[in-house]
This record gives sequence, C-alpha cells and structure tokens, in this order.
Amino acid sequence: MISKRGRLSGADVFQPMGWLQGHTIEYSVAEQIVALRSAAPTRKHPRIGQFGQIYVPTAVQQAVGISPRDHLLLMAYPAHDVVIILSPTVVYTALSPMLAFFTVSA
Repeated sequence: MISKRGRLSGADVFQPMGWLQGHTIEYSVAEQIVALRSAAPTRKHPRIGQFGQIYVPTAVQQAVGISPRDHLLLMAYPAHDVVIILSPTVVYTALSPMLAFFTVSA
C-alpha cells in the first residue's frame, strides 16, 4: 500500500533482485505502468530506503492514477533488472475478462 506521503514498501520484491538499502533506482512511465530500474549512483536518483521502502514521486503517481492508500502490485523481472508497479485500475482492467467467468450465474 502506498502511503499518503508516497512511500511504498517493496522489500520482499527488492531483496531477491539484490536491491538493498542505498540501491539507486530510476522511474519510467509507459501507459499506466511504472517501471523501476537500477540507475548509476548520483544525487538526483532516488534510493531504496532502510526498510526496503521507496518514494514514488507525486508526478509519477498522478501519471498512472495512483492514490494514497492504494494497494499496488509489484512484479520483479530479475533477468531485465526491472520492477513493475501496477495500480489497482490496471490490475482490474487486465483481470476483468477472467473474473467475469466467476460472476456469471449458473
């Protein structure tokens, strides 16, 4: 869940990727998907925090329709050194055709 201040805990996803405290990341947005990638360590890039948290900038949240207290899906792709963040809207849209199967009355 993303906090009101834009913090998101992803330790369970980041640690298996080798992204530990201090690891530098960068954000990119395509459609309504946020991609996190490793970045060269500079002062302008965000880092993984002490407890495996990241700060998702307000501009990124707005670009993909993330609201405070949204439950987000994080998906790791270690072979590509990328973590994807999906909003509830994206997950629902992707799964709704399959979920319709369960809502049809017999």
